[in-house]
Amino acid sequence: MTHVLAVLAEGHKTLWDPTILGVLVVLSGVVLFCGSTYLLLATNVGARLGFQIAAAALAGIMVLLSGLWLTTQTPLTSPKGRTALWKTIGCPAANPKCAVVNSLAEAPVNKISGITRSSMKPITPDRYQSLRSAVEAALVKKPAVGEAPAPVQPNAIVDLGGLILTQAPEDSAKVANKNGTETLKEYIIGGDAPLMVKLNPKYAAVEFCHKQLQPSDAGFDPAFPKGNPNVKPTTPACDPNIAHQWILLEYDYGSVRLPPLMYLLGSSTLFAVALYSLHSREKAQRRIAAGGGKLARA
Repeated sequence: MTHVLAVLAEGHKTLWDPTILGVLVVLSGVVLFCGSTYLLLATNVGARLGFQIAAAALAGIMVLLSGLWLTTQTPLTSPKGRTALWKTIGCPAANPKCAVVNSLAEAPVNKISGITRSSMKPITPDRYQSLRSAVEAALVKKPAVGEAPAPVQPNAIVDLGGLILTQAPEDSAKVANKNGTETLKEYIIGGDAPLMVKLNPKYAAVEFCHKQLQPSDAGFDPAFPKGNPNVKPTTPACDPNIAHQWILLEYDYGSVRLPPLMYLLGSSTLFAVALYSLHSREKAQRRIAAGGGKLARA
């Protein structure tokens, strides 16, 4: 008993907080709000009918709430699934680094290895930014936080995101980049929805290179570990001594609306059962009244 009290007094995350405490909060809320409503109904219409009315009302409110969660992008703390995002393609345990290849011909996904200029889709700036964040999440090493171990990143190769270029600032003719003219390419293929029933898998291939270090960069000059502040940075360029590579991504459509859909289906079923129970009770009372019987108050 003394040990239990000492654990509770420490204030750290334990079995009590948040697990047991969270369960107690939910149970208390159900007893106070749902129980008080049932108590008022039971004193007026009877215990059995009061329970049926309270259950139907609760299920109806859940239908309204789940329908609201399903049809809106509410920022409130409502049930949500996985957010849609780009991530590296799945790799087998025998080859965990299959998401980074030297050429598209080595891609393990047939659609990616067969990408050609004619199958390329234009990439808008907002879509490119989502690709860039996915590339950095895969290629940039994440440090360990506190006592937690560092995350597993089989494709991480650099310490800073600025050391990886995914779009060259200028093409080979020194012309500013535009879609289709850059020296580093990005391709997206798939993602169509035949008959608007199911979305086909969507893949992306992003060419990247290592940035050529300059005096203003960290690690270039040992005398300036964080970079020489007296040197003006020049236009970033790919390191000619390191070959370009490709990172292969797939789009996770997520499941943001799946939890509210499950809530809607479940609450709709309970609502229908509660209404049918009330309807059956009313029909039974009408038959009793038509036969001259006396209705019992339950």
